Amino acid sequence: MMRQSVTPSSENVTGGRAQYTNPNNGESLLTMAIDWSANRHNVLHLVAGNQGDIADIPAPKDNYNGMTIGRSAKASNGVYRRVSPNNNYDEDAFGIRTSISLIAPGDAIELARTGDAHNIANGSSYATPHVTGTVALLQQNASTTHQRRHEVMKAVLMNSADKIKGIMGMERTVVKLGGGTWFGSTADTNSAVPLDMEMGTGHLNASRALQQFNADEFDPGSVPPIGWDYNTLDDPFIPNNYSFTLGAGDFVSATLVWDRQVFLDSAFPDYQPGNQFLDFGFADLNLTLRSSGGTVIKESTSTESNVEHIFSAVPFAGTYTLEVETFENTIP
Repeated sequence: MMRQSVTPSSENVTGGRAQYTNPNNGESLLTMAIDWSANRHNVLHLVAGNQGDIADIPAPKDNYNGMTIGRSAKASNGVYRRVSPNNNYDEDAFGIRTSISLIAPGDAIELARTGDAHNIANGSSYATPHVTGTVALLQQNASTTHQRRHEVMKAVLMNSADKIKGIMGMERTVVKLGGGTWFGSTADTNSAVPLDMEMGTGHLNASRALQQFNADEFDPGSVPPIGWDYNTLDDPFIPNNYSFTLGAGDFVSATLVWDRQVFLDSAFPDYQPGNQFLDFGFADLNLTLRSSGGTVIKESTSTESNVEHIFSAVPFAGTYTLEVETFENTIP
């Protein structure tokens, strides 16, 4: 989890971008508001993934600083582990970037009514509250300022998601629409694509999220196998390195998130009618897993997203390093 220290001056505010020309590329008014609010108010916005148009403004399925939630369906054994065929990707992010952060139970959800009556409902509107509840669980266990940061919440939720049953305590194997799994997906094989279009980083697992969150924060250096850090990168030539010891065949799941910087064209901190949002973009951060000899085991190098994600086995026992680096120290 990385934050960026950016204070817009009057000079660079005038250079900001305020166009809303492509609503599926982070430029819709609603998406800009979501990303600004995350920055301004330290809020993790969770967005249902198959909403339609609202007053001719597409729902912000392409937001950067929040999380877009898709829905899962039950497999034949009754476990929610299938990507729902009813997810709608019509408003997926433009280009190589993908929108879905996680999936959660959203098909055939039993809802209580008054008396003894029940309803069966479907939709990402029922999947998203599962994630909201997990955020509340993490917040209940938070006691420090860093623990309450929206970037920490987002990274922990995405990093703890289930992909393959039995690996690192994962409880289900997520099955994609064509029958495949994470292994062999574009997100698995292409370092420029950190998230799978259908499932993001996988299926919500509240228990694993709490375990990883409670492992607490560790600064760069030698760290335990489970933990997180809320930190900055101030020098593009000096990466943050986190080293740990693993056994042969152990897996590493690592997630790096940071905010797109959106500001107001105003000296006032909060939105006023008539204000415009100014998009300053985000720095290009990379996440690399290396062996003690410097060999790259896996890397995530997206230039289109403010999320990087690695899920990989290591070939032999020894010390490994997660390297977080940037090639620039200012917002573009």
